[in-house]
Amino acid sequence: MTDTILSTILGAIIAGFFGLIGIWFNHYLVNNRNNRKLELEADIERQAKIRNGQLAEEQRIPEEIAKHQAEKPAPDIPSAPRRLSHLDDIPLFLTIFVLYHLAVGAGGVDFNNPTRIFHLSLPSGALWSLDSGDVFIALTVITLYFKILFASKTGRTSLGHSFSILMFIVFLGTFLLNPEAGSATFLIITFTSMINVFAGFTINAAIARSE
Repeated sequence: MTDTILSTILGAIIAGFFGLIGIWFNHYLVNNRNNRKLELEADIERQAKIRNGQLAEEQRIPEEIAKHQAEKPAPDIPSAPRRLSHLDDIPLFLTIFVLYHLAVGAGGVDFNNPTRIFHLSLPSGALWSLDSGDVFIALTVITLYFKILFASKTGRTSLGHSFSILMFIVFLGTFLLNPEAGSATFLIITFTSMINVFAGFTINAAIARSE
């Protein structure tokens, strides 16, 4: 009982910590993007006034700089990436979560003693085998790839961040509290879900810097 209570408290602390980091980081990115947009708008307006002769002589920048800037095309104001789709908002890790519990509940799979699906003799003479845990780990890696792919094309929205953090909290809590999820396979899935959270923040930060 004591171990269960400690695990619950530890899971709540870790989940709350990552949740606060996610909320703060997303707020920081939004403010940073808005500030850069306002700065560019002010710069474009100033350049337009200079070209139209609407600024007083003492407010003009030096003539050689003004000439150099006049020859350059006006920079485009960056806008939020066009979200032709919100595929990254789909909680794909929820599919892994459901499939895992279906395999345990309906399929009777014991991931602490996984069932061998098939084996293959390699030219080296080694015997390579694939079990149910390996299949789920492979599915998780593929899911992470698509999540990062979708996020890199459109940027991750606040909804996408929220889903990612929520799924990580669900995975962590399930690993700590559900005996059926107390396996190395589920721990690796939980760790991959955490990587998905950090990947979303990293991609958004890279997009904000490029703009």
